[in-house]
Amino acid sequence: MPKRNFRYSKDRFDFEYHSLDSCLEFCWILTHTLQVRLVSVTAYEVIDQVPGADPGITIIMIFLESSLSLHTWPGEKKISLDIVSCKKFDKLIVDKAFRLFSKGRIVDVLGN
Repeated sequence: MPKRNFRYSKDRFDFEYHSLDSCLEFCWILTHTLQVRLVSVTAYEVIDQVPGADPGITIIMIFLESSLSLHTWPGEKKISLDIVSCKKFDKLIVDKAFRLFSKGRIVDVLGN
């Protein structure tokens, strides 16, 4: 019997700009929350053609059981988060953390 995939995918259009470091910190918090085993991380800034504009950010995390991608478009105040997992996870916790993060707060959703 094939494994069922669990998915969280959301775009937000009220994004407050975050640096690459803060985006990575948020992704690490989600990694801990999802209790997944990290295999690989790729993170980079995409320098816009507009002088002085904040760079967009892309982070891809590959886990043993799943993957996470985060993309930002600062000029459009847009952020996108996509998580696909073979393990069941609490989408409400992820949604709350993502909502707070997109408004400029880094939140440890476990309360640590």
